[in-house]
Amino acid sequence: MEAQRLSTLRAYNSPGQDALKDALLENRIPRVVIVGTGFVGSTTAYALMMSGMAAEIVLIDRDARRAEGQVNDLRDAEVFSHTTRLFAGDFSDCRSADITVITAGVSQAGQRSRIQSLSETGTIVHDLVSNVCRQEPRGILLLASNPVDALTYAVSKWSGLPANRVIGSGTSLDTSRFRRRLAARYGVASANVHAYVIGEHGDSQVPVLSSARVAGFPLDEFCDQVGQPCEESTFTGIASDTRTAGVDIIDAKGGTYYGIGAALVRIIRAILRDEDAILTVSSLVPKSMELGEVSLSLPSIVNRHGIARVLSVALNSSERKALEASAEVVRRQITTLAQTTPIPGFSGNGSPSKERIAALTKSTRANGERVTPKEQWPGIPAWSRFKSNFTNPRHA
Repeated sequence: MEAQRLSTLRAYNSPGQDALKDALLENRIPRVVIVGTGFVGSTTAYALMMSGMAAEIVLIDRDARRAEGQVNDLRDAEVFSHTTRLFAGDFSDCRSADITVITAGVSQAGQRSRIQSLSETGTIVHDLVSNVCRQEPRGILLLASNPVDALTYAVSKWSGLPANRVIGSGTSLDTSRFRRRLAARYGVASANVHAYVIGEHGDSQVPVLSSARVAGFPLDEFCDQVGQPCEESTFTGIASDTRTAGVDIIDAKGGTYYGIGAALVRIIRAILRDEDAILTVSSLVPKSMELGEVSLSLPSIVNRHGIARVLSVALNSSERKALEASAEVVRRQITTLAQTTPIPGFSGNGSPSKERIAALTKSTRANGERVTPKEQWPGIPAWSRFKSNFTNPRHA
């Protein structure tokens, strides 16, 4: 399909016509390519079509028949929503895409954790990124495959693209879960809650209570305003529920896709509409934040160029320690991944021990009970009181 769409460009192959070709590509209509048409990919395509933001949506899958089936199903729904051109395509379509979304990976249904499937998913994503980047894409790579933070780091290296053009979905969904739970606790709309989950999209994530706000008030002040008790156990429970929400859904229905599909469309909107929106997406952490060579989810300004800036967050001392521990968790994931699929330029501190790899991949006991985050990540401190001394990381 892309060969036909770029036939005009091929008429301008003389050395002096590069600027004209660039102009034609820059003025293309909004196009999003989604690689992987499983539950997450197809749900993202549906949500994106219903939003009306993309003029063209292209689905790519190793099973071409499934991709065609998803497209035909979406076309039936398109009649009732927004006019959208829907195609089953190939990797050549990524060249002119504004955004290429990679959702392919290994299912986490059953007892498999994100870490247990790391090497297999890493191989899949590496091959997909290689195919995409052979097309010299001009747009943004948006990654949803898990573990998303480690893979975002790897993709930024495998692709050779500027760091701002490789984005992981990160803790964007965790942040929405956190805000929704805080809003329910206080009986207000989620839009009136400002709070972030940062770090890893996983068990070591850090819900930031110390700088959370409801209607502009710190949590303790808002409690006083509405006459509600302000107990640490309540907020610790909300943080814990947020952390385990994805696993609970997977245990109940075998996968999560509505939430992440909506989160991906929110990120796509920020890019296509050049919003300068602040979202907790995953990207390479600036050296000035002193968290090491790693990708993490941090509040970031997102626009048509991708990541315009990574912002620091006001943290108390315990939250800062938890963020550093989360960075170490992701760094060890990257080290494990690099052992099976080399990552250019990665300078991890050697290979993890067999015992450490076993700890990273252990999510259940012999009797089938789930290992708690505290047991799996003993180095991460308990969630601290939200009123404490702030320490601000340096700005990027």
